[in-house]
Amino acid sequence: MPDDPRPIRADAGPRGPVLDGERLRRKLDSLPPEAPVVVMIHGWRYAPGFARDCPHGSILSMDPPPDDRRAVSWPRHLGLDGTNGLGIALGWNAKCDPWRAHLRAGWTGSALAEIARMVHSHSARTIQVIAHSMGARVALSALHDLAPGQIRRMILLAAAETRGRTLSALATPAGRAMEVINVTTREND
Repeated sequence: MPDDPRPIRADAGPRGPVLDGERLRRKLDSLPPEAPVVVMIHGWRYAPGFARDCPHGSILSMDPPPDDRRAVSWPRHLGLDGTNGLGIALGWNAKCDPWRAHLRAGWTGSALAEIARMVHSHSARTIQVIAHSMGARVALSALHDLAPGQIRRMILLAAAETRGRTLSALATPAGRAMEVINVTTREND
């Protein structure tokens, strides 16, 4: 029977990320050395456990509901099938007003930092990050808590973060040691 292709589900909790650490270790051990480990981070208006707004049953799922037009499977389109690449789907509570989501995104960066440290300590791998909108704030916030080389690349899609905070994060030792691809649109002007 083939291995489970679903991404590792991780949810940001008050005491750090909540995830199946044993499954993560098994997947890392079976992953080819050149295969990427990619943490995917959603933006505003998603939250784990909120029916149609749960990212794990939608955009961060291998098989989102076909009747949800806004749900395009990130892990499927990135080729993160657990063999050619491992996806880690980081969910956080962004189902609130934008100001509260902005605050929560900053706090959630510590969960991403912990995931990067877990992956690195178990397998000496670096992670890559793809984040949309306020998920970019999560990703950039993590850089203050990481050593250089724990994140190799960030792809930020319509990042919702201020220029000053972005430059501050990129000036950290971890930020200076990685590649950033920033895809801009008018979406978050």
